Amino acid sequence: MLGKIKILTLGLSGFITFLMEIYIPVAGGGASLIFVLSKPILLVLGFIFSLCYYLLLKRNSTVLVRVLFYSAFMVIQILLALAFFPYQ
Repeated sequence: MLGKIKILTLGLSGFITFLMEIYIPVAGGGASLIFVLSKPILLVLGFIFSLCYYLLLKRNSTVLVRVLFYSAFMVIQILLALAFFPYQ
């Protein structure tokens, strides 16, 4: 059950840019091009990370490996979202 929730959160982590867009001020006119490029990249990356984590769960790896991969995938996703976001 917990593994399915982690897979779901990895898959939905690609939508973090949509939430950031609501709560953080966005820069001017060139920001729309950044959003057009970064949103699909982060969505696909979240889907790929969730698929990799699902395959890792199916392989019956150790708990330490699963925790490390999940943490690394989430940190990468969050850092990329922060790096791609056009702050004001």
